[in-house]
Amino acid sequence: MASLILDLKEVQQFHTTQEVLQLLEDLCRSLKVRVLNKVYHEFQPSGLTAVFLLSESHLSVHTFPEKKKLALDIYSCRAGVGETLWRVADIVESYFRGRGIVTGK
Repeated sequence: MASLILDLKEVQQFHTTQEVLQLLEDLCRSLKVRVLNKVYHEFQPSGLTAVFLLSESHLSVHTFPEKKKLALDIYSCRAGVGETLWRVADIVESYFRGRGIVTGK
């Protein structure tokens, strides 16, 4: 089992909902996990929460543009996914141009 909690601060680049959902799909593909279902909600005037239910557990993201913050959580019971989670943290940090605090593994 492996987990990653990433709290990004000072986020400089927020993306559209569709771009974020595509990033999450790409991350799931790189982790070689199967998406069973996904749900998201766009907040007004801004912000997004998305949750992907995985056959191996879950992935969630919450954006807070007004605070320049983002939170990402991945939990997986798939064997061997732990090493890939650290690369995911780097990808997300770079994509949103933020400064991350990582916990888990």
